[in-house]
Amino acid sequence: MNEKLLSSLTRIAILIIGVCGLLSCFLWIPISTGNGTLQDLPWESSSFLIQYIFHWIVSLPCFALLFFAWRIASNMNNGRLFLEKNALYVSYAFMILIIDIIVFLIGNTVFAILGWNGWIILHILIAATGLVVSIFMYILSKYLIRAAILQEESDFTV
Repeated sequence: MNEKLLSSLTRIAILIIGVCGLLSCFLWIPISTGNGTLQDLPWESSSFLIQYIFHWIVSLPCFALLFFAWRIASNMNNGRLFLEKNALYVSYAFMILIIDIIVFLIGNTVFAILGWNGWIILHILIAATGLVVSIFMYILSKYLIRAAILQEESDFTV
């Protein structure tokens, strides 16, 4: 496959993930922090509002990751995948995701201890998935740095 096709497929995947993330924020977060239905959300409940705001706050960094992925796809479209800048984007995304996972787990553990939310097993699975993704991102950033160095060396070789 050529780089333009890969870039286009990557952008389509990013858009799909973004739409699914927005649907999750607008549908699943209220249901999981409320009483299970969208019709009767307890907007006057402080426990609901605190959880709702918290989940939105920990969701926003995930959209920043999509921004980094979009930038990498743009560089890929221009035939410049193996750049140190792309490795930096992946490294930044890795750090953001690790911090977000920690905050997500701490917050949801506190909510479970307070008896506000009984979804702790699901939150642990979400955090574990995020941890696996972040490990792959870390590995990818290291390989992108090596590939960028090798490409730079080969560009100067006549």
